[in-house]
Amino acid sequence: MRPVLASILQSALSTTSAEQGWLLSVDDDGATVAAALGRPDSASIVGTRVGLSASAALALQGGHAVAIRPGPTDTANRSAGGFAGTPPSILAVPCGEEAEAGVLEVVAKAGGDRFSFDDVELCSVLASIAGAALTEDGSTLRSAPSPGELHVELQRLESVDATRYADVAQLIASLLGLS
Repeated sequence: MRPVLASILQSALSTTSAEQGWLLSVDDDGATVAAALGRPDSASIVGTRVGLSASAALALQGGHAVAIRPGPTDTANRSAGGFAGTPPSILAVPCGEEAEAGVLEVVAKAGGDRFSFDDVELCSVLASIAGAALTEDGSTLRSAPSPGELHVELQRLESVDATRYADVAQLIASLLGLS
């Protein structure tokens, strides 16, 4: 598992209080587990080809985050990363600006709670970073947002919610090893 992907995924799990998560790299033929955490066998499923859960497929097709609480018999939302059964809550976020690099999926928020709007926002930021790190063919990085594009988005976030901006700025600094 690439360290940058593991760091992004660990940040997603810790900020959302999710029990498990994975990053899936998507190509024309399906998806590959690029990173997985929260399972005893997480390391062994990295590199495995998997099918997409309904929530991950919806996030990729729609190009936006999907946060749901499936019912106990909702087998369409079994997680691609291998959660045993149907998780009590799922958050799937497309990675990359064009939502085609992959998907970040976290499941089973602590306490059986729903994923919040804050969880969606934080995972969306992390997923955009993950989109730059995921590869199409294992060797070519997808294009990352330019510093100018990232700056504009952070300014927008600061104008909407200065506290959220501070939290995101701190998270990015820790990912970059600046804090």
